[in-house]
Amino acid sequence: MHYSNYVSLCGNLLTDPEMRELSTGTPVANARLAVVDRFLVNKGNDISEKTSTFNLAFYGEMAMKALKLNAHTNLWVEGSIET
Repeated sequence: MHYSNYVSLCGNLLTDPEMRELSTGTPVANARLAVVDRFLVNKGNDISEKTSTFNLAFYGEMAMKALKLNAHTNLWVEGSIET
């Protein structure tokens, strides 16, 4: 059986992207994303929510595009995930 490391997340940026460079000269932008999961509790009478945060890394050309974003921007990202 073949498994693929693929994730799609939609949330809000918590921080402005910060630029750095790898030793190879490749630009990297780092930011944090908050994803809120809402669900029903108390037999469906109340709504509760759980917030998860993810560290994002954008490489190369995507890093340059990420610098145009700022905190509180709603963002949908796709890629691989490391834990």
